[in-house]
Amino acid sequence: MRVLQGLRIIKISFGGVWAVGLLIFGFWLWRQDLGLLFGEVDSRVGKVLSLWVIAGGEFVLMWLVADDICPKASVGVTGFMKLLAMSLFWLSGAAGIWMMAS
Repeated sequence: MRVLQGLRIIKISFGGVWAVGLLIFGFWLWRQDLGLLFGEVDSRVGKVLSLWVIAGGEFVLMWLVADDICPKASVGVTGFMKLLAMSLFWLSGAAGIWMMAS
């Protein structure tokens, strides 16, 4: 029992650190001019890339942390929020690839 609680705490801790790291990196990308970092990159690509990272951080936060902290939350609400975050993740990733290709 104590081992399972310890593993749960480790999962929540690492999930939280991972999610916060993605969120901070995404917000940092939002503020940067990627043309200075990577050469000729459109600023829209940087914004879409930052949205991609932020949406990934939100999904990781919901998947690893929020589900363990609030296990009695409505599956309908949490499922909808996960679907929304994952949709934003895939759409921003596809938009970034499309912008880089064109």
